[in-house]
Amino acid sequence: MATPIPAPAQDSSPRVFEASGPWTADFGEDYCRLVLSLRSDADETTLAFERIQPGPAMRVLIIGDSIRSFRGADTIGYHFASSRDQRPTEKSSDFSSSRTPDDRRLTIVSFISIEPAPEITQVFQRRTNAGDEPTFALGSPAGEAGQSPGYDPEVERERAAAIDHLVFDRGLQRAV
Repeated sequence: MATPIPAPAQDSSPRVFEASGPWTADFGEDYCRLVLSLRSDADETTLAFERIQPGPAMRVLIIGDSIRSFRGADTIGYHFASSRDQRPTEKSSDFSSSRTPDDRRLTIVSFISIEPAPEITQVFQRRTNAGDEPTFALGSPAGEAGQSPGYDPEVERERAAAIDHLVFDRGLQRAV
């Protein structure tokens, strides 16, 4: 007769990381990256937000061995918490993991945004073909100054100013 093996206990309280240094900004030729070193007890982690074009989408890089995903997870859930907003918007994103040259875990969260989820999923652009007859093609036209449609940097600044913390809460062995 087979005896079930109990699953290991998982600490359900989120692990809290505090800043252990100042933010560092890296303005590359075709990107902008904000980097912050974090610490929880003896564990060190580096968090980087990277934007490669104007718009609400950012990529997040997490370097450190203390943040681990479940083996079968294909997304990581997250939300930004604000003292002004009682109900944070739950979101999720694809991610990938690998190792850095110095053998630390590198987790890349593909898409993260402080904006609400976009309502536009497809945009049709009007184009003129060789016969000068208008045709419509699927595309994603840029707004002013190369911005995504519906993206407002001033609204993003207001939302960002109210953020108290970022929580990764799904797809991980322990929320952080």
